[in-house]
Amino acid sequence: GTWSEFVVVNITDCISLKDKMPIEQAACFAVNPFTAYGLYELAQSEDCEAIIQNAATGQVGRFIRVFAKGDKMNIINIVRKPEHVAQLKAEGEKYVLDASVEGFVEALKTLAHKLNATMAYDAVGGEMTAQLLNAMPPDSEVILYGGLSGNQVIGIDPMGVIFNRKILSGFNLMDWIENLEDGEFEEVSDYLQDLFIEGTLKTAIQGSYSYEDVVTGIRAYIGNMSGGKILIKP
Repeated sequence: GTWSEFVVVNITDCISLKDKMPIEQAACFAVNPFTAYGLYELAQSEDCEAIIQNAATGQVGRFIRVFAKGDKMNIINIVRKPEHVAQLKAEGEKYVLDASVEGFVEALKTLAHKLNATMAYDAVGGEMTAQLLNAMPPDSEVILYGGLSGNQVIGIDPMGVIFNRKILSGFNLMDWIENLEDGEFEEVSDYLQDLFIEGTLKTAIQGSYSYEDVVTGIRAYIGNMSGGKILIKP
C-alpha cells in the first residue's frame, strides 16, 4: 500500500507519468485533479451557465476555479472564514460568500437565481447541502462528493424537490473512472498532466516531513488543511 517501496498492482490501477511531470505534484495526482475534472465535466455536459462550490479554498475547489476561469463560467465560491474571502477576492474571484456570516443563505439564494447557478459541488454535507439545494433555482442539482461536516444531510425542502425538480446526487471518483470509455482515463490523465507541467494546475504543498516527524506533519495538516498537502519524505 501507501508505505511500500514496491507493490504489485493491476496495470489498470496505474497512472503513467510524463517525464516532465514534477514528482512532488505527481505524489498528489491520483485523486483531487481527477475529482475536479469529473465534477466540472458534469457542468459542461449540462451546459450550465453558472456553478456553486463550497470548500472553495480546498484543493478540488482550486482546480475547479481554474477550469471555470478557462471557460469564463461564473462560479459562486463559498468559504467559512473572512480571510478566505479576502484570499479569493485577491485571486480574482468575483463571487465569494462567507457561510459563517448572518444573511449567508439569503445572499446565496439571490446570487444563485441572478446567475442561474443550476449545479453545485458540495464537499461539506450536513445542513450545508440543504442550504445549497433550497437556495438554487428550479431544475438544479447538488452533487455531494464529501462529508467534511461529519453530519447527516438534513433540512431539504421536499416541495422544492417535487415541484421545482431539484436533485441531490453523489459523486464517487472510482465509479466515474469505471464508467469511462476505453482509453479515456489515459486521455484525461495526459491532459491534466500537461496542465501541471505548464503550471496551470498546481497542488499546494505546505511542507515536507521525514518518517520520524510524520505525526508532526499530520498535526500541521489537520490544523491548516486549506494551506495545502504535506509530503512524507525519507
